[in-house]
Amino acid sequence: QDAVDHASDGNTIIVRDGTYPECVVVNRSLTITSANGPEKTIVSPSASNPVFTIASDGVTIRGFGIANANANANANGIDGSGYQNCVVEGNVITGTGSEYGVYLHPGNNSAIRNNVITSQGYGVMIIGSSGDVVENNTVSSTTRGVEVYDNSHNMTITGNTIESTGSTSSCISLRICSNIEDVHVEGNSISGGQVTVMLSSTRNISVLDNRITGGTGGKKHAIQASDVSNADIRGNTIIAGSRTGLYAYRLTGFKVWLNNFTGTQSTEWGLVEVGIPSLNSMTPITYTYANTTHTGYLGNYYSTYTGTDSDGDGIGDTPFIEEKVASGEVVTVYDHHPLISPPEH
Repeated sequence: QDAVDHASDGNTIIVRDGTYPECVVVNRSLTITSANGPEKTIVSPSASNPVFTIASDGVTIRGFGIANANANANANGIDGSGYQNCVVEGNVITGTGSEYGVYLHPGNNSAIRNNVITSQGYGVMIIGSSGDVVENNTVSSTTRGVEVYDNSHNMTITGNTIESTGSTSSCISLRICSNIEDVHVEGNSISGGQVTVMLSSTRNISVLDNRITGGTGGKKHAIQASDVSNADIRGNTIIAGSRTGLYAYRLTGFKVWLNNFTGTQSTEWGLVEVGIPSLNSMTPITYTYANTTHTGYLGNYYSTYTGTDSDGDGIGDTPFIEEKVASGEVVTVYDHHPLISPPEH
C-alpha cells in the first residue's frame, strides 16, 4: 500500500518476492506487477476486505498470488466496482468460501485473462457492465464459475476452463442472465454445476465451439435457456451425461445447428425444449463429407440417432425425433437434417 500511496498516475510498481499481509487500495492509474510471478509474490490479508480494491480507471494487477481466508461477503480477491479500462491478468486467486474471485460492478472495457481462480463462492462476477473480456482463465471449485448479470452488454467469454462443484440449484458454471445483450461465448471448456450453462433474459448471443459437459448427478441440464432471442448455438460438443443436453423455452430466433449431442442419456433426453427452436441451418450450406462436396441444410449430430444415410451425403434419411412431456403436454422435437457423424467429420 505504501508504494501505491507514493506513486503517480501512469507509474508501474514491481513488487518483490514475499508474502504481504495487507489489503491494497489502488486509487491511481497504475500497473502493479510481481517481479517473479504468483508463486513467489503473495498478498494474503487477514482483514475481511477485498485483497485488491480498484479505485481508479486504468489499473492493471498482474502476476500475484491472492488469498483471503475470510468467508465474508466483502472478502473478494479483486474488487473493481465502478471503474473502467482495467486489466486483471496472470494471478492465482484462492479463497475458502470467499465471496468473489474477481468482482466488477461495473467494470466497463476491462479484461480478466490468464488467471487461475479457485475455492470461491463466485469465480468471476460482472454486473451492469459493457465491453469486458473474460479469456483464458481457469475457474474451478466454485459455486458459480463465471456470471454476467443485470444490464450488461457487448461481452466476450473465450478460451476459459470453467468447472463448478456443489449440489445446490445455485451451482452453475456459466450464467448469463437478466437483460443481457450482445455476448460472444467461444472456445471454452465448461463442466459441472447443477446447470452447466444457463442463458436467461438474453438477446443477441453466440455460443460457438465450446465443450460443455453436464455431469452425472441430478436432473438438470448441460445448457438451459429461457427468454432468449436471436441466439446462435453452433459447433459445440454437448456431453449430456445423465442430464439433459439442452432445455430451452420461451425462445425467439433460437438457432441450434452443427452441434454434437453425445453422452449417455439414461432417462433424460439429449435435447428437450419448449418453444421449438430451429434445429438446422437457415439456408443451404456447401460442405464436404466423405471427400465429396454437397450443398444442403445441416442439423446436429445425436449419439442416439439410429437412422441411415442411403445417398451418402452425411445427412440422415429420416428426422431425429424426441418427445417429452412438458407442463402436461407432449412436446415433439424434430431435426429434419440430422448429421450421421459429428460435425468435425
